[in-house]
Amino acid sequence: MVNVGRVKRVILLAVVLLGGILLLFSNLMTDSNSTHLQNIPTVDTANEGTTKHVDKQSATPINEEPTEPIKETAGDSVSYNTHIFYYAWYGIPQVDGQYYHWNHVYLPHWDSKVAQRYPSNTRHTPPEDIGANFYPSLGCYSSSDPLVIKQHMSDIRSSGAGVVALSWYPPGHADEEGRPSDSLVPLLLDTADGYSIKITFHIEPP
Repeated sequence: MVNVGRVKRVILLAVVLLGGILLLFSNLMTDSNSTHLQNIPTVDTANEGTTKHVDKQSATPINEEPTEPIKETAGDSVSYNTHIFYYAWYGIPQVDGQYYHWNHVYLPHWDSKVAQRYPSNTRHTPPEDIGANFYPSLGCYSSSDPLVIKQHMSDIRSSGAGVVALSWYPPGHADEEGRPSDSLVPLLLDTADGYSIKITFHIEPP
């Protein structure tokens, strides 16, 4: 006859042991990943819109590109079942001649009472006021800057996502706030490949 109480105790002990093993493994992975976070991107306030890379320990600008591609080991840490959306439509005056998308028109709130608190038919005024819910650590950047793209791919790889869903308009087309960006696709594909990241296309209506 099976002793139900004993079986329950054995199962409980096994669950506790498994939880401890998983916690230990998680801590080991966290310690291992922390060694890769050496550079923090920040905004050069003397030259709005440009990007410097700052040493985490000394907070001194260094003349280094983002983390070098590590394609040979990418399969160990990225998941191709995890996708992240990516919009290559941002521009800044220093690179693109003007702001794109950072300064789009204020979007009206769906609640008319709340919408009345904010100006209508008014644009955001970057670099302080931008058309986004969160302020990027790189500051206002240009999507056509190769160093920015490398930094983005490095960050995406660090997140564990293996696929970038690129917002894409057919050649010669863009939304009302942007400009055609199809010409950036080869650079995005090459840079992503260096980090073993795949790109799929989120096709926008022309």
